[in-house]
Amino acid sequence: ASGSIQCWGNDDYGQVSNRPTVSGYTDLSSGWYHTCALDSTGGIDCWGIEDGSSADSGQVTDAPTGTSYTAVRMGGYHGCALDAVGRIECWGDDVHSQVSSTPTGTGYTDVRGGNQHNCALDSSGSLECWGRDWEGQVSSMPGGSGHLAVGAGGDDSCALDASGSIQCWGYD
Repeated sequence: ASGSIQCWGNDDYGQVSNRPTVSGYTDLSSGWYHTCALDSTGGIDCWGIEDGSSADSGQVTDAPTGTSYTAVRMGGYHGCALDAVGRIECWGDDVHSQVSSTPTGTGYTDVRGGNQHNCALDSSGSLECWGRDWEGQVSSMPGGSGHLAVGAGGDDSCALDASGSIQCWGYD
């Protein structure tokens, strides 16, 4: 309730021991070896793998530095944040264009990071996915509007529609 962060598990890259020790955080999300949290000003703090580590891809050091973010979501080796006007900003590993193909514009209400892909939901309930598509986790998304939620897993994605039905696509 105070917004303090507790972490446990594997700490090979400081993903447990380097967590912030202050309170006031409102959101957090973990990737494979890193975690990012949103503070009460809308700023993003990340910890875990750092520059110079064998698996670093900028997921910690390249995080946005602004203070108008409303959500932060991590993928495998990358992250995305949503700002107050619904604009998405992604950073980190971009081997499969999961960062450079981020949609432009505003009006997005959620973004989720998978292994090497992302999916977003806009204010009409339409979906947009980008990044690695080797199992259809991007290209097989359902069309139309009216979706209420979206999730991105390792190599799969799912959405909840207005009727309460869940549709999933990608690796099965």
